[in-house]
Formats: sequence, structure tokens, C-alpha cells
Amino acid sequence: MASKLEYLIVRNGDVWSIVHRGFHAGEFATREAALEAADRLAREAAGIGYDAEVKALDDRGQARREREYHPHPV
Repeated sequence: MASKLEYLIVRNGDVWSIVHRGFHAGEFATREAALEAADRLAREAAGIGYDAEVKALDDRGQARREREYHPHPV
């Protein structure tokens, strides 16, 4: 089974970014824009055979699952 890829939405000062494998990617003006981009990445990962999950930090700094994707059987 393929490993699960995680995309975490975090606030970085005045912008939002996506953390994936320890790296911050992108600068988005809103949480929704970052979520949309992470969602697109997760769907693409599922399309090539990975389980993928989009998470976002809540007000207490806890990562909460927003969406989850799984590969489609061929």
C-alpha cells in the first residue's frame, strides 16, 4: 500500500501556506485559497495512487482533517 501524503494549511504571518513534507509552499491571501490549492494537490496525488489528506490548524494549533482522498481502482 502506498503511504499517505499530508498537506497542512497554516498561517504564516499575514499569509497562509501549505506545509508538505516539512516544506512551506505558496503564499495565499486567504485560508480558503490555501485550502483550494491543497485540495487540488491531494486530488492529484490520489489520481496517481496515493492516499492523501488535507489538514488545517485550528485555533488551538491542533491539526484537523478537512478532506481525505484515496486512489481510484483501475
